[in-house]
Amino acid sequence: MHPEPTQHEKNPKKGLNYILQSGDVGPLIEGEIRLFGKTGPYDFPLDSPIFLFDFDFNVQAAVEVQEYIQSQNFTGGHYKVVKVYSGIEKEVLSRVYRELYGKI
Repeated sequence: MHPEPTQHEKNPKKGLNYILQSGDVGPLIEGEIRLFGKTGPYDFPLDSPIFLFDFDFNVQAAVEVQEYIQSQNFTGGHYKVVKVYSGIEKEVLSRVYRELYGKI
């Protein structure tokens, strides 16, 4: 007998999202917990580092989505800031992402 699927396993989209894109998030502090909300259904790995990007595809931080819920029109939850990127590290990671995924 299989257990009942959890909410994040019911999304009809295929695959997990390994980036979380958000607008101006303001100053980020490592270890803090933040809320997020996105239009549409999205699946995220739980408690595993993913990238937080702004809308210009600049990496902001590594975050771990700790919990989320979704409907057909909305996904919301909270994440923990694991590492904040700045300087050359931020520039290089952002450039690599844009080159790999065509967001130049």
